[in-house]
Amino acid sequence: MLYLIFGIGIFFLLMAFLLNEKNASYLLSGYNTMSEEEKANFDLLNYLKTFKRFHIFLGASFMVLGLAILYMLGADAAGIFLGLYPIIAYIWLILESRKYYLDPQKARKNNIAAIVLGLTLLGVGGLFFYGYQENQIRVEEDRLVISGMYGLEMEGDQIESLELIEELPALSIRINGFSTGRIKKGYYKTESGERIRLLINSAERPILMIVPKSGPVIFYTPASGQELAFSFEELQALLLSPSA
Repeated sequence: MLYLIFGIGIFFLLMAFLLNEKNASYLLSGYNTMSEEEKANFDLLNYLKTFKRFHIFLGASFMVLGLAILYMLGADAAGIFLGLYPIIAYIWLILESRKYYLDPQKARKNNIAAIVLGLTLLGVGGLFFYGYQENQIRVEEDRLVISGMYGLEMEGDQIESLELIEELPALSIRINGFSTGRIKKGYYKTESGERIRLLINSAERPILMIVPKSGPVIFYTPASGQELAFSFEELQALLLSPSA
């Protein structure tokens, strides 16, 4: 997370010095698709000054606030900050750039872009909200049910074994899913090349490892401070009994 904060922050700082009057026709989104008449009615020089100041501020504030949130509130809060702060900042830049259009009619296009980015902000916020909902585990008759993002339903006779372990296997890459700090949900690949499903809601230990007869191995933890809804022995008895 620390490297991610610095990496993104430095990228924003580089953006401040990347764009100039000579390459704007190629690199500046929106401006590069304008007609010559539209370009003549856009105050490019003053916009570039705002663009530079904005990205210097964004890069510096991203690193300072990101580090403060990481060390004061933890990796999960820092993950939310990383996802939402740049979107909010760019909404401001889009709205601010309207004043550089000499034709007010053309400036209205930026309102649409700001609305689209606002909807994106709502979507990302919704994803964080859904991702932070705990995956709850329960047994219904002889079925194992885990609710929430990347949850599952599995018949007892589809399970090869259940085990409590202390550490996850070493991960190499997230294939798809949601992760911020202690929370990891979705499909990952281990360093040994195995594809697994994580439903990790906290740093709680032990981890419940569910080995199905087919498909990826599943690793589950409840939310911080919570315990499994059933004891490990009850899960084994219900799902691995001869009647299952």
